[in-house]
Amino acid sequence: DENNLDAMKFIAKSYKNLGELKLASEHSLKIIHYFPQEKDTLFMLSRINFTIEKHDECISFSKRVLEIDEGNLEAMRLIARTYKKLKNDKQTVKSYLEIIKKHPNNIKSLQELSRIYYNNEEYKKSIETSKDILKTDKKNIIIFRIYCSIILFRLEYQKK
Repeated sequence: DENNLDAMKFIAKSYKNLGELKLASEHSLKIIHYFPQEKDTLFMLSRINFTIEKHDECISFSKRVLEIDEGNLEAMRLIARTYKKLKNDKQTVKSYLEIIKKHPNNIKSLQELSRIYYNNEEYKKSIETSKDILKTDKKNIIIFRIYCSIILFRLEYQKK
């Protein structure tokens, strides 16, 4: 049966694993044609498009995953990472805030948000976000470094 979902998925995944992303994408699109709600294939298309830097398609497929599974952390993070690649800080922050709203203890997203705030010199927001992380993960070395950098920066600034 040429519409056998499992067989079609094995073909698409095999092409992806071989690095044949164009063929993997073509086969995945056939799957979506017959099975438009096939979440794993939609997410695979999101990741393929992220890899080949087709940003709009990546976001579009990720949003389709979220229509099926609104709390899908991986799709939400892929959208945020895509906006980050596009250097769209406003949308990146908005995406990470949406993740944190649905997944308040997601350390990776909190770390990214804290780092964005820090790099944009929004130190108070970075501190607050870092404190949220340290409430959950008291030994988080990445956040501890960001937090110390902010303190050192503020001390240097006060000396001037």
